[in-house]
Amino acid sequence: MSDHTSDYSQYREHLSAEQINAVLRHGHIIPMGRGWTREYLAEHHPGWTFKALLDVFNAAGVRGSGGGCAGICVAGVKYLHFNDDTSFEVERIDAAEVEQ
Repeated sequence: MSDHTSDYSQYREHLSAEQINAVLRHGHIIPMGRGWTREYLAEHHPGWTFKALLDVFNAAGVRGSGGGCAGICVAGVKYLHFNDDTSFEVERIDAAEVEQ
């Protein structure tokens, strides 16, 4: 386990690496052009736009290249806890979790 303990309850949003990737997959021209990205965000992340989430992902350093037009979540991310692109904390996968 990590020695670092944070109080993630101070953040309104908590996205796993899989959830970040799901958002990024909707950054392709087809879902964006057909309105599927807007529908997805309204259902799964109400109040957020795709650009606003990208701003958070970029500021937190969790968005890498590859995986399609909008990228993929970088390796080692467990969760991204955030309020906006100025208030966030990245929870990393612990080495003990990787070895299991």
